[in-house]
Order: sequence, then C-alpha cells, then structure tokens
Amino acid sequence: MATARGVRFILLFMVAAVIVSMTGVAFSYFLLTRGPAVESDSVLWLRVPPNLGEQAPDDLFGLFDPQETVGSVVTALRKAKVDDRVSAVVLVPPPTPGLWGTVQEIRDAVIDFK
Repeated sequence: MATARGVRFILLFMVAAVIVSMTGVAFSYFLLTRGPAVESDSVLWLRVPPNLGEQAPDDLFGLFDPQETVGSVVTALRKAKVDDRVSAVVLVPPPTPGLWGTVQEIRDAVIDFK
C-alpha cells in the first residue's frame, strides 16, 4: 500500500516536472524569437565594420562571438527591401576602404534595395 502511494507520488512529480519544463521552454522560445519593434517609415542605419570578413569562422569561438560578414550585410539589406516598414537605408562605411569584391557586393545590394 505504501509502495503504491510512493510510486504514484514519483510519477506525479515527474509529470509535473515535465509540464513545468515544457512551459519554460515554450516561454523562452517566444521570448527570444520575438523580433524588434519596428515602426512604419523607419530608417535602417547599417554600420559596416572595418574588418568585414568574407565568411564567418567555423570554429567553436565563432558561435559565441559572431562576426559581421559580407553575407550578413547583404542579408540585412535584402530583409529591409521586403519589409514594408523600412523606407530608407543609411549605410555608414568604414574609415578604411575594403576589398573591391566586398565593396561591389554591398553596392549591388544597395542598388537592389532601391
């Protein structure tokens, strides 16, 4: 009799723990995936860093310290193009000129935004 009560208690405790865990995961997901609030007719200020890389590093440290790449700048411009809330883009270039391929790729994305 006491053993059955103990088994029921443990099972009830495990079910409650699973429900609480699932609620926490769902809450965290909705909290972290919510995008920033963007008003109508907003302007995207895009600062291009001076050390803009061609691709993100594939090592473990790159996961925790993401670096801006040409692809991320072009992706931001493409997302701004299809977003009706963004009316203009201000591109702030770095003080030192980048490589020609990098500059041309960003230039093409800016022209595509128009």
